[in-house]
Amino acid sequence: MKLKYDVYLAGSMNGRLGRDVLDERHQAKKICKSLGLTYYDPAGDEVINPNAVIDTAMTRAKMAFFVRKDFRNLDKCRMLVHLTGDKSSSGSAWEMGRAYYKLRRPIVLVAPRMYDKHHTNFTTILATKICPTQLTALRWVKRKLK
Repeated sequence: MKLKYDVYLAGSMNGRLGRDVLDERHQAKKICKSLGLTYYDPAGDEVINPNAVIDTAMTRAKMAFFVRKDFRNLDKCRMLVHLTGDKSSSGSAWEMGRAYYKLRRPIVLVAPRMYDKHHTNFTTILATKICPTQLTALRWVKRKLK
């Protein structure tokens, strides 16, 4: 499969206010553009209400569609950047598992608590790089892709 994107912007969405998720991803995309990085944002082609909490109570068929869509695009990315590395989510866990075990791609966490060593888990051990901010994470990606 041909690689199309530099980074896949993973991150927890369920149970969060739509505005927070959209703002976080807007910031990441802005940084990517300033660094000349191409990206795939799985939330970019989903309808997110900025004034509501995101809920994954949906049909099995709709969730299966999202999983296939996200994996298809993850497979086209050179790295995965997990924007909410300190917060676990099932979707991000499966995406990181695919990136790590199947694709053998680097995983970069934006995780201030893990970076400061206040929090640790499996991801702390298996991630390629842990960064305190989106900017430091995406600058690291840019350097590694040269």
